[in-house]
Amino acid sequence: MPLLHGRAPQTAGTAANFPDAAETEQALLPCTGRDVVGNFGNWRLLPPDLGEALTPLTVLRPIGNSGPVLCEKLRTRTSEEGTATTYFHAPNGARHAYR
Repeated sequence: MPLLHGRAPQTAGTAANFPDAAETEQALLPCTGRDVVGNFGNWRLLPPDLGEALTPLTVLRPIGNSGPVLCEKLRTRTSEEGTATTYFHAPNGARHAYR
């Protein structure tokens, strides 16, 4: 399966262009198009036609069309009172809220 590494989310086109994940010993999570991936303020919304890949990054699976909002919120890290709650499914199926 293809490996989506730390820099690839910024330039992600399709998973077919990524190296093979079989050659890594890192803990990896599955990701696909429309997932939000990243860490520490470097978050990206994957393009819908990305395909399936594995990544060492944190993977969030937004519900509905909340991906762009969630990604922007994670990037800016604002903590304003009264902001809307965005729900997402983690890869393990758990539902989480991000305010």
